[in-house]
Amino acid sequence: MGLSCGNPTAFAGLKPGDRVAIYLPMIPEAAFAMLACARIGAIMVPVNPDFGASEAGYVLQHAQVAGVVCSPEALATVKAACAPISAPRSRQVRAPAAGAGRRA
Repeated sequence: MGLSCGNPTAFAGLKPGDRVAIYLPMIPEAAFAMLACARIGAIMVPVNPDFGASEAGYVLQHAQVAGVVCSPEALATVKAACAPISAPRSRQVRAPAAGAGRRA
């Protein structure tokens, strides 16, 4: 699923004022995720992609995020980070793998 600031369907269910964690390295998809947050009025919470599950979990819980944008490679870490959080609205939104769908 690709992210597009023109069609932020990956953010379905989120509303203005919701906090969305961006757990991505500096790749084009990170910029698209940030723009999609701005478009729907969500508050972007940057999370260092070098954080492990415990550090990311601390940030996610402290920020009370309603969603997380991550790469497929980081999904296992994000799931582990979200496991102890008792937030029924927490969910993961997957961005494409770095380089996926690009033309040579």
